[in-house]
Amino acid sequence: MKISHPSRTLIIAAMGFILAGTAAHLFAKGKEKDDPATVATLTSGVWHIEGENLKGKKWSNDFTFYADHTVIEGKKKKLTWEISDNKVLIKYPTYNNVMFLPLDPKGTKGLSSDGSQNIATRIGNSQEANTPQPTVNGGGSSATAQQNQVTAANAIDTIRDTGPATTGSVLVALDVKQPPTVRAGITALREKLLDEAVKAPASSPDVYKVAVSLCDAWIGALDERDKIIASQSHTQPMSTADMDSSKAVHPGYYSLQQEQIDAKKKKQADAAQNAFFSDAQKQQWAQRCTQLHQALDQLYTQMGDLRRKANQAKGATAPAAATPGGAPTPP
Repeated sequence: MKISHPSRTLIIAAMGFILAGTAAHLFAKGKEKDDPATVATLTSGVWHIEGENLKGKKWSNDFTFYADHTVIEGKKKKLTWEISDNKVLIKYPTYNNVMFLPLDPKGTKGLSSDGSQNIATRIGNSQEANTPQPTVNGGGSSATAQQNQVTAANAIDTIRDTGPATTGSVLVALDVKQPPTVRAGITALREKLLDEAVKAPASSPDVYKVAVSLCDAWIGALDERDKIIASQSHTQPMSTADMDSSKAVHPGYYSLQQEQIDAKKKKQADAAQNAFFSDAQKQQWAQRCTQLHQALDQLYTQMGDLRRKANQAKGATAPAAATPGGAPTPP
């Protein structure tokens, strides 16, 4: 039966609406009630997201989520997030990126706005909710603002606040992908400690010496882990995730069949990665991590003890405040 020209137009238009509606499904704006467990996982620590767009360009960035539905991309860009249709939406002005639920700190699958896949990994093992940094320019006394600025610039306080989480990020299992930002962050912190110790020390020289030693120990543990991985790299089987066939060739979110194919290849790649490291290697590294953890904890505790002694000594030598009558205030 021959279809008239107007009928063909209607059919094509209807098909367009169907495809558009399906493609927009992942961007649905129907907000759901937040699941406390999901929010707790999302807002604990920093998420490192990396992927490759449809043109083959790789990208990565860190995202810090807060319970007030804000998220910081990198260090400055402020966005919002919400949970909708069993996924987390990272909301940009003109598009959304997606993290699929349930969240897995070791690797959560996601999709970028162009339909390419990405993986989100939580950095560190922190179980405490992220707390937004207090604003220096928005209200409050000048003394409070000055204190916030000093705290943000103090490398010793940075180690005090993030030391245990950094140790957890360094001593991850061999089959867990470690973001390059871990090493880069420790290296930058070490340089800041050296500069701060000379130009504007916030504590005693002994505290800075131990803090630098802690950074060196972190970097040494990273080197040790990298050597184990590199020693077996020549025997690693080729992963289907590196093949051109695994790259998305149909942009958009509507291709369920393509998504299922990619998911299968990702599962195969994960299996290959897990099989790459033998049980003996994993157990050996786990035992080594126990030893390294003790040594790192000792350095962290030593730095804290020295810091407290330095603060006590500084307080003891401070001049006593005078009372209105001229007599010094009793301690």
